[in-house]
Amino acid sequence: MTAFMLYATANEGDYSLDFLHFKQLKKFSSGVDVIKLVLVVSLVIEKTSKDELFELAVRKFFSYTSSIKLDSVIFKSNVGRDFSSVALGLAHIKNTYGFHDSFILVRNRSAYGPFSNYWFSKFKDQLMKADIGMVGATLNFLEHPDIGKRVRPHVQTYVYMIKPCLLDKLLDDFPATNCEERLQLIDEGEIRLSERICSEGFKLLSLQFPEQKVGGNTPISDGRLVRDPRDYSSKLVFKHRNVVKYYPSFLELFLSKVRKKVSKIFR
Repeated sequence: MTAFMLYATANEGDYSLDFLHFKQLKKFSSGVDVIKLVLVVSLVIEKTSKDELFELAVRKFFSYTSSIKLDSVIFKSNVGRDFSSVALGLAHIKNTYGFHDSFILVRNRSAYGPFSNYWFSKFKDQLMKADIGMVGATLNFLEHPDIGKRVRPHVQTYVYMIKPCLLDKLLDDFPATNCEERLQLIDEGEIRLSERICSEGFKLLSLQFPEQKVGGNTPISDGRLVRDPRDYSSKLVFKHRNVVKYYPSFLELFLSKVRKKVSKIFR
């Protein structure tokens, strides 16, 4: 088995939040020996020396750990946002290593953490179940209210893992790689990705409800349609940014420390 993290970010800020996440990756055990990190940066603004310094700083940051090895830093246009970033990262992994027995944890900046050990193996262990094709931190059972009110179960794509045997077919036509509007990215990207997993005969699972396998025709209790599923992530190994925002002092404390470290690295 080869373990990867495909991390999608963008360059409109100062990268301090990314370094906060990187610090957490080093702090807690993943549950596997080594993880190869593929970092993909969307260029919201034109690439400058700031971005080149970021790449150098990231390489230096991970050079002191044996558990996470930085494989590559890839810069790309912002068209397709995270979905085109994932497609590009997957293509790199396929061309360099192949997908056979490759377990790839995909995440973006909205996934805060990790905040506990075994943050990789918790996803992998659930994905080992024969009928599970995709595992996320949380599942949403409804489409976005600005799209409609239909029940359309889908893994929320701030952090997830897909069964290796499905990756080749998905990569041939990865969803939403040319989309730019937010609702289009949700509908044709996030929701469509889960629907394609289910169309292959597999089910979805979340750390939020690990006992409930969800397929295209799975009945869903009304109680699980009410609450924003991202709220459940407050007790999970990765928390959605909507949860962490409720604790601004906690976030600001870490960000202030990270900014100081980043400024030292860039000097």
